[in-house]
Amino acid sequence: MKARHGICLIPIFCLAVGAYAAADTVMIYVQAVPAKDAGVLPEAVVKDGAALRSAVEEGIMDEFFDGGHIVFNEPPVKPAGGVQSQTVALEGESRNSAEIQKWYEVQQTAVRGGATRLVEVMFVYVPDETGKKAHPVNARYSLWELKPRGLLRTGAVDATTLTDRSVEGVDYVGKLMGQTIAIDLFNAW
Repeated sequence: MKARHGICLIPIFCLAVGAYAAADTVMIYVQAVPAKDAGVLPEAVVKDGAALRSAVEEGIMDEFFDGGHIVFNEPPVKPAGGVQSQTVALEGESRNSAEIQKWYEVQQTAVRGGATRLVEVMFVYVPDETGKKAHPVNARYSLWELKPRGLLRTGAVDATTLTDRSVEGVDYVGKLMGQTIAIDLFNAW
């Protein structure tokens, strides 16, 4: 009778191993930057922008995890040069030497973490009417295959088209942006 139980567990074990082998490991790298014309921002807006970055990241990670993927994130890096508006180039745009070095480090972190794919998101925000909170504007994103290295998909999402920001909280809008990005990236699989 004990042999029968062992034989029944073998197919379950094979299914579990097969499901694990089919899952991709994905690193999520999200940057939150103020809009180019935002100028120097109050620290409260920058902190709120970081919270929105977390909401966007959470939306992406939740969708990927629910889709059966193993996900992890690259911790945010405070930009050199303080809180003044900065932008970071995505694929197809020129990058300065510091951006190239950071991009190389992000890719290496992904590979060392066992990722087969990398999601890169640049999320742009502006201060609200009061100058105390950050409002999401848009996000541009790319999906990369790491080995062999190649760009699989790029896209953009506009926060103003997703929902009414005056009715919904900005954290909700940030998470919704992340979910929208993740759903679009699933089309590249």
